[in-house]
Amino acid sequence: MSPDNLIMESEAKSKMTVAVAALVLIAAGIYVWRYYSNNPKVPSAQDSQTLGEEIAGQTQMPTDSVPNVNPYEAETNPFEKANPLKGIYKNPFGP
Repeated sequence: MSPDNLIMESEAKSKMTVAVAALVLIAAGIYVWRYYSNNPKVPSAQDSQTLGEEIAGQTQMPTDSVPNVNPYEAETNPFEKANPLKGIYKNPFGP
């Protein structure tokens, strides 16, 4: 055998080894993906409510039970009619 044939054989073996390793990794990845995608998720301690979250769900805010005690329930602004110059000048840059 010539040295050129030995070099070609070693290059072919190294390429074949890399190809086989890549196929094994791809097959392992597909197996792991299918295994974990079919198994239901096990609930962890992070998924359950903490004591503070449970208490917060059973209580109410103090502002929820305070009645509205504002004696002045005006629908309009009383100062709109007090401006005698309103409507004389129209602002060209605004509404």
